[in-house]
Amino acid sequence: MSPIAAKRRTLLLGTLIAASLAQAALATVGVFCVRAVFDTVLSQQSAHQAPPPAALAALLLGSAVLACLIEIYRTWAGEKLGLGYVAEVRTALFERIMRAAPEALNQKRQGGLLLPFVGDLTAIKKWISNGLVKLISSSIMLVFLLAVLAFQSPLLAAIAAAVVLCAAGLLNWLAGPLDSAIRETRAKRGAIANFVSGSIGAAQTVRAFNRVGRELARLERRNTALM
Repeated sequence: MSPIAAKRRTLLLGTLIAASLAQAALATVGVFCVRAVFDTVLSQQSAHQAPPPAALAALLLGSAVLACLIEIYRTWAGEKLGLGYVAEVRTALFERIMRAAPEALNQKRQGGLLLPFVGDLTAIKKWISNGLVKLISSSIMLVFLLAVLAFQSPLLAAIAAAVVLCAAGLLNWLAGPLDSAIRETRAKRGAIANFVSGSIGAAQTVRAFNRVGRELARLERRNTALM
């Protein structure tokens, strides 16, 4: 694990995983409450053995409220994790650029240098705050709930696990083409950033030679290529 990621290990592995386990437990409580209600309605013989409806309703409502509060906290923790990680990466990138040799900087266009700070870091933040956090929490909840389902119905748990594995295999198969598309998109976004940066720097010259329409057409071609 990189030093930047290691600084966020406690937040990631501690509070977020604990929140995910708590959400899975509360989801299980809700499922058993709903099952108890249906068992009471469908089986009048065991109605006297079932918990009171008021207790079931209070337990279900309490678990739902607590799960909502945990989700709010998990969202806050995910945002904090993503923003903190991006802030450290931004600082590291800025220091790397400031210490780079002038020859290396001259080979880069200004738009290409600014792209990581504007677009790429925003995507990384979304991936960490939304993608990574939800992946961890959903994986924990999935394993937990499949285990509970296997305790109730092994056949139904096996079918659900097979569906999940098929979906995971399909996502893994799509990862290659998606990665290629992301790389191509990033390159075209960098081309647009370089073009806009250069055109803004030469705005007076463009207006003096009446080439605004031509520059707009060039930008439109790059936008079309990106789309």
